[in-house]
Amino acid sequence: MKRLIGPLMAFALVAAACSDSATDSSPDTTATAAVTTTTISETAPATTSPAVATAPAPATTEAPAPTTTEAPPAEPAAGDLVSAEPVDAGELNGWRITYLSTGVQGDLVEVSGLVFAPPGMPANSPVVSWAHGTTGVADVCAPSATHPVGSEIPMAIAAADHIVAATDYEGLGTPGVHPYLVGPSEGRSTLDIVRAVRQMELGASDRYVVWGLSQGGHAALWAGQLAASYAPELDLAGVVAAAPAADMSGLMDTVGTTAQGFAVMAAFAMAAAYDDLDLEDYFSAAAIDQMGIVEEACLGAVFEAFFGLDDSAMRNPDGWDGIKPVGPLAEVLAANQAGGAPIADVPVLFVQGWADAVVLPELVRDLQGVYCSQGTQVTLEVYPNGGHVDTTFTSMEDTLGWVADRLNGVAEPHGCDYVDPDLAEIEAAAQTPAAFAGTLLEGSAPEGIDNLFSETTTPIAETCPGTAAFGGAEPTAYSGSVWVQDATTGPFLDAWIARFESPEVASMALADFQAELIACGEFVDPGTTALGSFSPGADPGLGDESFGVDYAGNVAGFPVNRYSAVVRIGDTLYGSGLAALFTEPDVAAVMHTLNAILGL
Repeated sequence: MKRLIGPLMAFALVAAACSDSATDSSPDTTATAAVTTTTISETAPATTSPAVATAPAPATTEAPAPTTTEAPPAEPAAGDLVSAEPVDAGELNGWRITYLSTGVQGDLVEVSGLVFAPPGMPANSPVVSWAHGTTGVADVCAPSATHPVGSEIPMAIAAADHIVAATDYEGLGTPGVHPYLVGPSEGRSTLDIVRAVRQMELGASDRYVVWGLSQGGHAALWAGQLAASYAPELDLAGVVAAAPAADMSGLMDTVGTTAQGFAVMAAFAMAAAYDDLDLEDYFSAAAIDQMGIVEEACLGAVFEAFFGLDDSAMRNPDGWDGIKPVGPLAEVLAANQAGGAPIADVPVLFVQGWADAVVLPELVRDLQGVYCSQGTQVTLEVYPNGGHVDTTFTSMEDTLGWVADRLNGVAEPHGCDYVDPDLAEIEAAAQTPAAFAGTLLEGSAPEGIDNLFSETTTPIAETCPGTAAFGGAEPTAYSGSVWVQDATTGPFLDAWIARFESPEVASMALADFQAELIACGEFVDPGTTALGSFSPGADPGLGDESFGVDYAGNVAGFPVNRYSAVVRIGDTLYGSGLAALFTEPDVAAVMHTLNAILGL
């Protein structure tokens, strides 16, 4: 482990000594000696001049001692670095910092964040300001509080030889309510951390790129809109918005659905930020009673808390026209919509998965059109089977190349006129095919999830050719949820269930299936770390037994394994890249999380 750079020393104020030359003009106290100048002529005879009489010097008055006046301390300003303390970042250097920013009410507030950099960065290195996706509103959800969990993307960017400044946003990890999806606050936090990192001894220049995902995509766009007026001394080279929150009004359409946690957090945060917005005008007493969870726990717990409340239990009907809010809430949502102003003279990149069920791709295409109509050059890069979060990993190499080109002054080759030549194929491939023939299972799947699954005879071994799935053990029931056509691995079952006659048979099937997948290269051997390590039963929270990759990410705010995993709960195997969603051996939790991911 390389040694981390220690905390930065604060600059000392240099005292400017001011010397007062106090003089008294009174003839009684001051003697002035007359100065005579004698010119000697070469032809004139030498003469002797009498000595000039000099009056005796009077008694002197001791001059007062000079006073030293310290320069007045500078007024605090947005972007001032307040503190920096090292954090473990592996081969990178890392710090948790606090800095000042302009808060939602226009006053200076303290904001926290993380900074990552490879050792020995050269002078005048540009900065990537990373804006994270939704984690929650509570302080415990701040990425700087959960690090290294939640720091995977900014650390990957830093590992590509960039200084990365990753804001937590206002109120997330610091006092006050986090103004979730309040654009000006997000944008200013994202810009001011660039100012702050330039006060660290890292050699950071004034040139930077803003890059954000989901909520962070929204923040990045607002930062781009504000940059010229709010931080004119900085040199913005480009903006990357991955799956940006593109439709603020549509956010409230989720009220009454399993995805309403997003709407609840936004409404709660906006009511705290805007004095004329009252939650009672839009939500029932029962819904408001539940909202305390927003300040205590993160996204998954917020979703869980509101899982049992349907539309009629959530809304105060007086505040809505159907499912659309009216009055102050509608106005606040509109005011925080990205695209209200151009991002002048700066290229923008939209990165979008066409299978994203959280931020719908057609909404991002519409937002591209809004910016383009204002003169902002926006390139839309589409990834055919990408979801909401995984597309950022899939596109990482491409996006890093785009960022490097912008920072190096290379002109953006595409812009608004760019149309992906494979867009028609992308749209076709993104359609979920009818992969499962048969009828919905009646009673053979765990109670509560029958409606998500249909019967299939497709052998699971087809995802790993040459093997006999489950070591030949025959499931008494077998079903699947979504067939995903992945550009890298090919088709696979996103979430499948196989039930066996007993827990013992299920356990044997899990072990055999693990061995088969390792043998055919689907996974690495448990003794290696190429993709992580496999550890049956290592995490009791995943069920009675499990294996999978230890690397964790997030999908729709829920923790997931980046690669496939299998979980045994009783006599049932749950498996897929979403297996880590099942953080408790609870069928209701499985149902809930799958609903949230699939948008059901």
